[in-house]
Amino acid sequence: YLHPACLHAALVYNVCLHVCRPSGFYFASGSYDRTARVWSTDHIQPLRIMAGHLSDINICKFHPNGNYLATGSCDRSVRMWDVLNGNCVRIFTGHKGVITALAFSPDGHSLASSGSDHQILVWDIGNAAQICVLRGHIDDVYQLAFSRDGIILASGGKDNCVKLWNVSSFEEESKQLQNIKSGCLLSSFPTKSTPVHCLHFTRKNLLLAAGPSFAN
Repeated sequence: YLHPACLHAALVYNVCLHVCRPSGFYFASGSYDRTARVWSTDHIQPLRIMAGHLSDINICKFHPNGNYLATGSCDRSVRMWDVLNGNCVRIFTGHKGVITALAFSPDGHSLASSGSDHQILVWDIGNAAQICVLRGHIDDVYQLAFSRDGIILASGGKDNCVKLWNVSSFEEESKQLQNIKSGCLLSSFPTKSTPVHCLHFTRKNLLLAAGPSFAN
């Protein structure tokens, strides 16, 4: 029996999965009720409930090591939570609109966020500082994905375009100079009339992009 208090009190907007071998599968859910919850596939009750956002949570992503969860909200902030105790350990602010996408770099040192302000912000997780600001999209950015080597960040969204950015050089410069730089746009690939709702780098570093079909 699942007690009603364990359920979200409103719509669930996003679910993300983390595989933790050999212990099993964990997933997190973000909701209109302003909370994120961490679940295990072998438990009916949520393991953790994260509360602190001032508006609905649109997106949640596990850190590569599985010990942290990042959430993006309509309150224009990104929060990072300790999965072990449910505490908020980082708050990233700087966006001027709702957060719609998050992506951790493969090494877990950086976090990229984007949203309705058409910008992508890349953060240094260690000190919660901005590494760079990526400008170029002309509408909401729905998706972000790092390449397997962490050098390239792909973005896509409502402007029917996939963009590739070189973010590695700015991470190194930020560590040395401690200032914010605009990111370097490598390539832009228009889809003509399809907004980008999904991006994924394969094991061979091939980028897959997908969106809705509006054909009759």
